[in-house]
Amino acid sequence: MVDDSELDYLRTFCGEVMTGYTIKHYSEVKMISRINDTQRGFLNRGELIIADNVYYRKRYTLELSDTTEAAINTGMKNLIAGIKKYNRRITGPTQEASMTHIDLRLGNQASEVGTTKRWNMELKLDVTWSVG
Repeated sequence: MVDDSELDYLRTFCGEVMTGYTIKHYSEVKMISRINDTQRGFLNRGELIIADNVYYRKRYTLELSDTTEAAINTGMKNLIAGIKKYNRRITGPTQEASMTHIDLRLGNQASEVGTTKRWNMELKLDVTWSVG
C-alpha cells in the first residue's frame, strides 16, 4: 500500500523504528485486538491541537500491546530513538516532507491485563505537519 494519508505516514514511521511490531491504524482496523501478532501497535485518529498558515499539529494515540513488560519498554525505547533520528534528519526512518516534527508527549502506566498476561501501554505522539 502506498502511503497517502497522515495515518499511513505515521504507521510507516512507527513500523520502521519499532522492529518486530505490526502497526495498523484506524482506517485499517478499529481495535488493537484485531491485529493478529504478539507485538502490535494501533494508531488512532489525530486530534487537531493548533494550526496557523504554515503548520498544524495533531495528537495521535499509539496503543501498544506486547507479551512482557520488558518487551513493551524496548518498543517504547526504539520509538524514542527513532523520533530523535527523524527530527535530526539522521539516516534511518524514511523522511516525509509534510511530517516535519514528532514528539512523544504523554503516556500512561503500562499494565498487565488479566488472564492474558499481556502488557498494554498508550503513548501520545504530537506530529507537526506542513500545510503546503
